[in-house]
Amino acid sequence: PWKAIEEHWGGFAFVSSGFPVTEPGWLMEEREQRRFLNRPRDAKALLQDAGFTAPIPVTIKLGDFGDEYLATAHSINIELRTVGFAPEVELVNRRTFGDDVWLGGNYQMFVGPSAPISAPNGYLLPVLHSNGVWNTTGHADNELDVLLEAQAVSLDGAERRQLILKIQERTLSQAYRFMPAARTTLWTWNSKVRDFHPNFAGFEYIHWSRVWLDG
Repeated sequence: PWKAIEEHWGGFAFVSSGFPVTEPGWLMEEREQRRFLNRPRDAKALLQDAGFTAPIPVTIKLGDFGDEYLATAHSINIELRTVGFAPEVELVNRRTFGDDVWLGGNYQMFVGPSAPISAPNGYLLPVLHSNGVWNTTGHADNELDVLLEAQAVSLDGAERRQLILKIQERTLSQAYRFMPAARTTLWTWNSKVRDFHPNFAGFEYIHWSRVWLDG
């Protein structure tokens, strides 16, 4: 995914687990992510061990959200072919994507933005928990459920951060979900502006109260 970020997103994106975080320390480091991604030899070996000799057909549902997503889906298509799949990209409009993919779970693989969720638990529990209402992959993972439930009630910031990192490691190691390109937002401001540290996670706006002008 890092190559696609440079080629299709101009470098202004990063690999993530797809849910909003409250601080940068919750994000999994790239060196940890690379343990689970970009391993074509292992992928080929898994297919061979499973007895697959012919390319495996798979449909990639692509939401019509812009050229970057289209180019990313094309890159994924090529990468899947190199390891033994026969992918087909199906472009769907945004309404169909929301109803059929986000909510309906009618997909084998999809490329598109995450559903508009503003808080961590708005994604972690409904999407990743075995009993989550939007667990459209249908996975059941008791180990993951324990981590999800523990972070939801933790009042210790350091403890919750470690639980969040373990959740991301678990979802990557089990190949449940990940986001190959989470878009970054660029800001520019005049040199007279001081203490401007924008953070719009969870529709936050308190940072505006700390901004001041020098001179």
